[in-house]
Amino acid sequence: MNATKLILSAAVLAIITVLLTLSSKNVYSPPSIPGSKDLLSKSEVIHLKGAVGPESVAFDPNGEGPYTGVADGRILKWNGDSDGWVDFAVTSSQRKECVHPFAPQMEHVCGRPLGLRFDTRTGDLYIADAYLGLHVVGPSGGLATPLVTEVEGQPLRFTNDLDIDEQEDVIYFTDTSTQFQRRQFIASVVSGDKTGRR
Repeated sequence: MNATKLILSAAVLAIITVLLTLSSKNVYSPPSIPGSKDLLSKSEVIHLKGAVGPESVAFDPNGEGPYTGVADGRILKWNGDSDGWVDFAVTSSQRKECVHPFAPQMEHVCGRPLGLRFDTRTGDLYIADAYLGLHVVGPSGGLATPLVTEVEGQPLRFTNDLDIDEQEDVIYFTDTSTQFQRRQFIASVVSGDKTGRR
């Protein structure tokens, strides 16, 4: 009988908690942060046709864009409603067979740009390509130049993201795994792989 009273008490307490929570204001909205602006409600969805898997989003120093990397190895730029998405850059010169919007078996050839960051001083776009390493391309786009493809004699296998410290003139980037490539991410997760580096 004591177990029944305990279960009943727990159920009543849970119901009271739910009712109090639902009756309070702003249950479904985040708390306000002094000095912040909520601009998300004013955003609009920009549909991506002819490409899949947009990853990172970046705006250039002039506020143009967004730019995003997609699964077929291209970096696209939003050029406004009239022009839509346009090709901006690639990390691989071997693009002859890169014709399918989603072809994981070709990522090591076509490239797979993940992290994107602009250097606000130069306008250069730095690209973390999962297979091809860290690249940079100038403000007018085109074929990116490789900067780092290996660290301490080990090739980069899953370059993922980056950040730029412009005050210290340093680029930080991550290599998610030294054993698995991006298309093997499930095996990496299941195995508990902890070989990533930054």
